[in-house]
Amino acid sequence: MRLAARLTAWSAVGVVVAAAAFAADAWWFKPLSLNVFYERLFLRYVLRDPELLTLLGVLRPYGITAPDSRLTDVSDRRLHEDQALTKSELATLRSYDTTRQTPSQRLSTAILDWYLDDLVRGQDFAYHAYPVNAHNGVQAELPELLAVRQIIGSAADARRYVRRLSRFGEKFDQLLEGLRIREQRGLIPPRIVVEETLAQMRAFVATPARQNVLYTALAARLDSAGVSRDERARLLADAEREIARTVYPAYERLIAFEDTVARHAGDDVGAWHLPDGDRYYAWALRHHTTTDLTPDSLHALGVALTRQLESDMARTLDSLGIPGRDIGGRLRVLSLDPRFRYGADSTGRAAFLTDATGIVANAERRVTEAFSRVPHARVVVRPVPAFREAAAAGAYYGPAAMDGSQPGVFFVNLSRPQARWQLPTLAYHEAVPGHHFQIAIAQELRDVPTFRRVIPFTAYMEGWALYAERLGYELGLDADVYSVLGYKEAQLLRAVRLVVDTGIHSQRWSRDQAIAYMTAHVADTAEVRAEVDRYIVDPGQACAYMAGQLTLLQLRERARHELGARFDLRRFHAVVLGNGAMPLTVLRDQVNAYIAGAGRS
Repeated sequence: MRLAARLTAWSAVGVVVAAAAFAADAWWFKPLSLNVFYERLFLRYVLRDPELLTLLGVLRPYGITAPDSRLTDVSDRRLHEDQALTKSELATLRSYDTTRQTPSQRLSTAILDWYLDDLVRGQDFAYHAYPVNAHNGVQAELPELLAVRQIIGSAADARRYVRRLSRFGEKFDQLLEGLRIREQRGLIPPRIVVEETLAQMRAFVATPARQNVLYTALAARLDSAGVSRDERARLLADAEREIARTVYPAYERLIAFEDTVARHAGDDVGAWHLPDGDRYYAWALRHHTTTDLTPDSLHALGVALTRQLESDMARTLDSLGIPGRDIGGRLRVLSLDPRFRYGADSTGRAAFLTDATGIVANAERRVTEAFSRVPHARVVVRPVPAFREAAAAGAYYGPAAMDGSQPGVFFVNLSRPQARWQLPTLAYHEAVPGHHFQIAIAQELRDVPTFRRVIPFTAYMEGWALYAERLGYELGLDADVYSVLGYKEAQLLRAVRLVVDTGIHSQRWSRDQAIAYMTAHVADTAEVRAEVDRYIVDPGQACAYMAGQLTLLQLRERARHELGARFDLRRFHAVVLGNGAMPLTVLRDQVNAYIAGAGRS
């Protein structure tokens, strides 16, 4: 997996200052300074990824906009170049003497060593992932980058946008090259993955170019970009032409290839069906959880947690008089209550957006009692782009641009709005105090290497977001018994995920088995299919939530027990969030050091 593709943000100041500081020898040879090495590594990766640079907007304040007209190279040649670079950078990192490093440098080295080592371990499985899928595939994320995240503030910006459209063909041909290599190696996606992707892509090209999101998004932003009427007409004509002659044919080539794959794809959905699939899944679990937990141990943990949570929820449902034989069925009875549903019409969608925005604003006001630091970056609520609604999750978070040009975004799926009693917990997870707090605070760190502000670890990030749900409950943000039930249902979902992910990828469950298990335990049957299909295309990711939250709760309880009256929740959160994301093993060391230091004070 490519390092640059997994990083979520970089500092604009870090880019410019670091670039100016490098002499030729520091770029091509081992830097004498470890801090210079950290920044060189950042530059070597981020400058290879123009799509990432657009997402972050880190160069725009300095007038550097050329990346906004290019697309990131996904060729097989680039894959092997990146693999060699990762190995080289890891070897260089390990050549520095840790005994001569400051405490901050030793922490940076520990985090970066784990990260690069994990990427090297994963190189054996470079072709096992499904880069074309309806959930987070290239063909879905690229239009969203342009339509939602690329800034159009002038005619020059719009011309760069159009030039990017003209490069879809080259990008998709690179993508097809990798897909053919996978096919030759017997790495064939399950039929359901192929069919869902085909449906998404066919819908994408089914409308005239002028109705495609790549056209309509540009048109909407040109209205506020100060572009003359004639220039606007020329730019939109150019965009329409590129969509028709470049973008759509690129998708048609990909559709044709996926059509051939569908003819010999099978119904086995777990990683085990791939060549060396069991070893791949073991790596994926370690990669996402940053632990050495086995599939069997995670499966057993999920079963135990599911029973425990359902016993608790059953008592609440009994008190509310909600009938049914299993928790999933009883929750569906509750979800059908008109009091808790949003209408499917424009009025219902608007109400959902308004309520989500209000919940986030209330959380921002209330959670300050638990935090000594909150992010400067704003977070806003926006709908998932329509072309992604069918396969997208119920909600997700998009990080703020570090130059301040874009706020953090809490995306909500209006095609499947959450019930009113589920929405608060969703907002705590994705926005405040969940992903937005964790990611934005990390982005705003100072006096640390740039990579420390952005490096991603799934168990830390998703574990924090799940912990944030619990924190909302503990702080009394849930307004009534139904909202509390929504919190417990969300916890149950993550316990069920442990069972289902390991069931699919290790215990050889079918897709129908996974759907049946989830249906018995959660409310939304439509969401169940999307959830299961997400686990199919991203093995191990669903196990990171509980692994991370349980670690955070264990560490908090240890600190509370050992410090007694000296325990300060605000200080604990500052320790957890104050150094950016890290593996759980490194986080444990940091909290233990905090406990020891606080105990001596």
